[in-house]
Amino acid sequence: MHRAVGEHCGATRDEMLSWLWGAEPARFAEIAPLVIECAGDGDMAALAIVTEAGREIDALAEALDVVRNVPLALVGGLAEPLDPFLPDRLRNWVRAPQNEPIAGALMLARGQAPDETIVWQNR
Repeated sequence: MHRAVGEHCGATRDEMLSWLWGAEPARFAEIAPLVIECAGDGDMAALAIVTEAGREIDALAEALDVVRNVPLALVGGLAEPLDPFLPDRLRNWVRAPQNEPIAGALMLARGQAPDETIVWQNR
């Protein structure tokens, strides 16, 4: 992973620091596919990062629906590559998206979204 990130951000310390200091938050997302690829290749540091990402996604999803009643679809460019690193309990909850995210936003804006009432329960 170190080599892959170095090739992307700069091989020397000064190049890497320059990249870090000048990078907007979205630029850090450029590194994510590299980390996921390295994790798939067995790099232990990368594997630790993506495994923790999976746990964080699971915790976030659970905070939204503790009883996991509402179907959950993960979308975005990292959803599919991260799938092998998600906890089993999250992977078993996740469903394929029925449409593009913009379709759901349009349904909400038009007042056509189905009622998906979430029942909050204390743990």
